[in-house]
Formats: sequence, C-alpha cells, structure tokens
Amino acid sequence: MKNIKKFLTGIVMLVVLLASGCISDPNCINGSGNVVSETRTADTFHSVEMECSGNLYVTQTWESGVRVETDDNIMPLLKTDVINGVLIIKRGGTRCLSPTKLNIYVSMDDVKRLSLSGSGNIIGRSEITSDDLEVSLSGSGDIDLQVDTKRLKSEISGSGESKFTGKASSHDATISGSGDLKAYDLVTEKSTVQVTGSGKSEVFASEELNVKITGSGDVYYKGNPATVNKEILGSGELKKAD
Repeated sequence: MKNIKKFLTGIVMLVVLLASGCISDPNCINGSGNVVSETRTADTFHSVEMECSGNLYVTQTWESGVRVETDDNIMPLLKTDVINGVLIIKRGGTRCLSPTKLNIYVSMDDVKRLSLSGSGNIIGRSEITSDDLEVSLSGSGDIDLQVDTKRLKSEISGSGESKFTGKASSHDATISGSGDLKAYDLVTEKSTVQVTGSGKSEVFASEELNVKITGSGDVYYKGNPATVNKEILGSGELKKAD
C-alpha cells in the first residue's frame, strides 16, 4: 500500500511539474530564437488574464491595444481573445510552448484586473488610475505598478517581489509563499495584510492597519495608524519601521 501511495504521489508531482513548465517536456514547442513583433486587433477590454509565462507591460490610455513580442514560430500559437471585457492570453492547442522571449504590451482605458499565471512580471508603463484595481500573480516574478485607486487588492503566491507606489484609500494584500511586498511608497489610509509562509511585507497605513501572519513572514509598517489589529500564528512579527 505504501508503494502504491508513493507511486501515485510521484505521478501527481510529475503532472504538476509538467503543467507548470518546471521540467522540460519533449512535446513542448521551443522558440526558434527569431523574435518578431505583432500588433493584434482586439475589442475594448478592462482586464487582462495572462495564462502563460511571460512579461505583461501595461499602459493606461484612451484606447485598447495589444502587441505581442515572441518567436516567429510561437506567434501563431498564442491566442489573444477578448471575452466579456477580459483579454485572455493563452496558448492555442494542447502542446506546451517554450519561447525564448514573450512580452505582451497592452494599452487600455479602464483598468480593473491584471492577472499573470506562471513565471514573469507585471510592469506598469504609466500610472494606473482606477476606482477598484485587482492584481494577481501566481508563480515566480515581480510586480511594479504606480497606482491611484480607491481600493487595491493584491494577491501574490510564490516567489518574487511586488512593488506598489502612489496612493490608495485601502489596500488588501494576500501573500503566500516566499514573496516580498514593498509598499512603503503606496500612501494608504487602511492596509490589510495576510501573510502565509515566509517573506517580508512593507506597507503604509495612516489610519488603520490589520495584519494576520501564519508562518515566519514579518510585516513592517510606516505611518501612524490609530487602529492596529494583529493576529500572529507562528514565528512572524509585526514591526514599526524606523
């Protein structure tokens, strides 16, 4: 019975690793090395979901646009479809893709949600202004955004660094894994931080700070909030930054 359990566990881990691209797959289509650029037509969209590893560059402007930069043999296999106002970027077909480079440049007027599943970065090329903004990164990579929003919700799972600057009335941050959050320069009235695992979180709060730590991650804060609520389960700490 133990051998069967070990075998099944190994199969599950293998499937997960193949799906995430953590190990090489002989069925993958490798990039040719000849990187080209293509501008694609797209309906108006307010959110982006990138379901493959690569870099997402975001510019807020009055019109929607999509430009893809990748290998010439990967280009026709990459789908960019707008469904219900959401630009979905994913591979076409069942074979995995292994490009030498994948950069997606998007421009959009109304920005509601930015999501990247896989390794890569979400980078703002302009300040993002929005009443409600949600940013999600699952995998290894970095986030670098300047925002002006009433409510920011950020979810980071995996490793990497998430950097937010600008201002927000409230910031709800969820960090799982070993990723770091750098948001000292995001001037926020109310900050809520939930940390699971290790990693260092830096936030600003002028009125209210709510922190829950499960594991060894530390949370540092600036500002002088009148209300500080904390729940710590594990070895992590909440500390006032100098």
